[in-house]
Amino acid sequence: MVLQVRALRRTFPSIQVRHAGMAIATALAIATLAFLPVTAHAAALNVCPSGCPFATIQAAISAAQSGAMIAVAPGTYSGGVTVSQNVTLVGSGTALTTIQGGGPVVLIPAGVTVSIRDITITGGNVVGRGGGIANYGTLSVRDVIVNANFASISGGGIANFGSITVLSSVISGNQAAVNGGGFLGFSGVSTISDTAVSGNQAGFAGGGIAGSVTLSNSNVVGNTAANGGGMAAQSPATVIGTTIANNRATSFGGGVVTVNAFDLENSTVTGNLAQNGGGIAFIGSLSISNSAIAANTATEEGGGIFLAASLGAGTATLTESTVSQNIPDNCFPPGSISGCKG
Repeated sequence: MVLQVRALRRTFPSIQVRHAGMAIATALAIATLAFLPVTAHAAALNVCPSGCPFATIQAAISAAQSGAMIAVAPGTYSGGVTVSQNVTLVGSGTALTTIQGGGPVVLIPAGVTVSIRDITITGGNVVGRGGGIANYGTLSVRDVIVNANFASISGGGIANFGSITVLSSVISGNQAAVNGGGFLGFSGVSTISDTAVSGNQAGFAGGGIAGSVTLSNSNVVGNTAANGGGMAAQSPATVIGTTIANNRATSFGGGVVTVNAFDLENSTVTGNLAQNGGGIAFIGSLSISNSAIAANTATEEGGGIFLAASLGAGTATLTESTVSQNIPDNCFPPGSISGCKG
């Protein structure tokens, strides 16, 4: 066998050169790798009531580098937190991890990008806007409960002044003295999806939601305000695949009150109550497609849809939609909305 190998090497001398070259190349590659910079993946900053590097969320944020993850163990932690770094804040689940108190409970300043997941935010009381969360930066909220917060002006649960996305969350039992008991889209971009907005209150407008927002695949149920028990929409506002039900307004728009432009698509507005516009009260442009406005009640006029002509002009377009079984009428004034009967 040895003789055969030697014979092969004499016949094919390049084999030795190739093996030697491969060995040298391999050695060089290993040596090079030894001097390449290694990308470090920082470990999560752990927060827990005792036995962790950090006992408070604020201390972990202050120590965090940009892009860090802060893992919060089960427990109730003090609010009044300012998230001044680009971080991801992850709890152990809404039933286990709570941030409580402060005004607001969580503040996101301008210029930072933050993600909050699996946490309950509660007990905030702010003089101004944003009792639970006040966002001026870029914020993603997922699997979060925002409950039982208060604002002396607007945005009892959440007030957005930047860019916010709320996914698979609950906004409930919050209060604002003026607008947006649950959520205020004051400026910037507000997107809410797969979220329950329920049992919130506002003194003037938007018991559940107020302002400019894109709302999809959600439920807005059991909210109250003087106007827009479920929602007080300001242009641009779009609602898709959502149920707006059993909300109450003492004046206009039990389900929705809207000015400027409002689009309702593949949605249901039902069981709402107001003085005028049990389902929807509007001025400006109202577009309804593939939706149902049904079984709402007005104590005066416009059980289904009410054009508040005394406040301004308005036009409504109904496409593949029904307005039915509303009390005392489906649309008011009569003939003001093409395709609406009764």
